[in-house]
Amino acid sequence: MRKKFKLALFFCVMLMMAACTNPALERLEQGDIYRDQGQWDEAIAEYSEAIELDPDYAQAYNNRGWIYRTKTEYDNAIADFNKAIELDPSNHTTHTNLGSVYHSIGKYDKAIAEHNKAIELEPGFATAYFNRGNEYLAKEDLDKAITDYDKAIGLDSELTHAYNNRGWAYIQKGEYDKAIVDYNRAIELNPNYANSYYVRGDIYRTQGKIVEAIADYEKFIGLSQDSPKIQAVQQLIKELQIRVSYNIIKIEETDSSFVFTQGWKSEHMHEASGDTWALTYHNAFDYTNIKVDIKFNGTGISLVHILIPFGGIANIKIDGKDYPDIDMYAPYAELKTTIIATELTNSEHILTISPSIDSNPDVTLPEGDPPKPIIVVDAVNVFAPR
Repeated sequence: MRKKFKLALFFCVMLMMAACTNPALERLEQGDIYRDQGQWDEAIAEYSEAIELDPDYAQAYNNRGWIYRTKTEYDNAIADFNKAIELDPSNHTTHTNLGSVYHSIGKYDKAIAEHNKAIELEPGFATAYFNRGNEYLAKEDLDKAITDYDKAIGLDSELTHAYNNRGWAYIQKGEYDKAIVDYNRAIELNPNYANSYYVRGDIYRTQGKIVEAIADYEKFIGLSQDSPKIQAVQQLIKELQIRVSYNIIKIEETDSSFVFTQGWKSEHMHEASGDTWALTYHNAFDYTNIKVDIKFNGTGISLVHILIPFGGIANIKIDGKDYPDIDMYAPYAELKTTIIATELTNSEHILTISPSIDSNPDVTLPEGDPPKPIIVVDAVNVFAPR
């Protein structure tokens, strides 16, 4: 009996020694350390070394494929995941990893096929249902997406992004109350994920719940590192605060309050708030004397205008006092509202808008003699105390 025990112990020790001296495994584990530290190239080098030591090491191909996907080297990722599946076709994780690459390159049906295979191999794999839901969401098959998110949440009730994405699907269906419930749960699970607050703020704004929307946007600003988006949300908060604090009166550019000099023309555009807007000529003869004066009564005013690829810079004055210029350039046409002033005396004022001789360096000027950037005025919003 003692001899058998010693023999069994000998084999256990030998197996442990073999595991400890497996150089391919050592390279894989070192690659995983680099991966967890975000050192992608170092991780790839370690996984590649593991594969060189053991060309049939499916896990090394899978892990290297994951890094390639993270680096958006999708062809390399697909090749590695396919090789891993060839070596170990029963690994459900590799199938859904391959599906996630197909998602990234817009091949949603191929992605679904891989997630289906993962679910067939492991019916309790919540991530596969979540990922397949993402494919259906991308294909705008909202009911199937919601069904898969339901299944994923049923298997893993703390899968935060399943709540976020199901909430987004409900938004697309106009089911805002259900969406709110999902974003509430997502925030409960991960209170530091900025985008959940941003989207929930959008829902509240759509529902007219301005105070709640502002609170969520402010939370987003505190958590986000997306500077351009933060600036846009800050502007949106200002606009919402005005809606809460003031009566807002929109005045179209066709109103008699607008007094245009020569050099302007009117165009019918369906994007305009009142079906028309006024813009300066490209080749106006006396460009420096073009202006529009707008009389209004209130404590503040914003300008509704359009950003365009050949948009100019508008000089702004109120009662003769200079205010910040408005740059009307953008690579694509976009209707925008810019707040000019909010703390004026509650009396009559004159807003003066004129084109600057300067322009954004990115402006592409059309043919003209001489060609000049243009500015577009659509309407103003006047703020009056409640």
